[in-house]
Amino acid sequence: MAEDARLRFIESPAPPAGESPPVFELALEEALFRFFEREGGPPALRLWRPRSLCVVLGTGRPAARDVKLSLCREEDVPVLRRFSGGGTVVHSPGQLCFSFFLPFALHPSLRTVEGSYRFVFSLVERALSALGVEGLAFREPCDFALDDRKVSGNAQRRGRRFLLHHGTLLVDCDPAPLGRFLNEPDEAPAYRRGRSHRDFLTTLKNRGYNTSVEETASAFRRALCGAGTPFEIPDCVVQEAFGLAREKYALDAWTFRR
Repeated sequence: MAEDARLRFIESPAPPAGESPPVFELALEEALFRFFEREGGPPALRLWRPRSLCVVLGTGRPAARDVKLSLCREEDVPVLRRFSGGGTVVHSPGQLCFSFFLPFALHPSLRTVEGSYRFVFSLVERALSALGVEGLAFREPCDFALDDRKVSGNAQRRGRRFLLHHGTLLVDCDPAPLGRFLNEPDEAPAYRRGRSHRDFLTTLKNRGYNTSVEETASAFRRALCGAGTPFEIPDCVVQEAFGLAREKYALDAWTFRR
């Protein structure tokens, strides 16, 4: 489906001094999405790496239902909320976060949610096959799995002209502690079959693929972007991200609105 798709690689700035890295990353995602919706542009890929533990809620998820808030406070684990749908996740070092900014005009399948997930799955499968990864499967509604265990959770924000599809790939982190901060979900995909977080999640490393986050990121860029000229984020987008970070994503009024 997406065999011929070539993306521009987004060169992302480092979070500035004094800014919370995960807060800035979430704000930059929204600022970029707003830019592409407003101005248009090429299909593009952005990659970033969590530097520490944090919990990130989907835009519609209730914090108290999903998260062990008292434990997060005790262990100083930030709880944040993104602006896309999907479930609640725990970011940690050893994960690779990928974001696809795709114009609906790129391919007819992007017009439907299921079609767009399958389109993105084919991109991720292409990138991972370059590392020798075999058997990656799309599990409805929004997971990518290896050996029937979740290795990547995904979510979307859909606009009029563009969609943002972002996901978290578990590369070489320890998935066992991630479930400590989350309650068991009230909704789960059928293939989970009641398994706990510990038994449901896996990583590339646990499946026998000896790759680092950096090597995995390089494989994504080579396979999906080639040697094309990177997309440089306009200064106005970075400034908008600063504003969103301070006026929205860093505030409890946004995080705990549900």
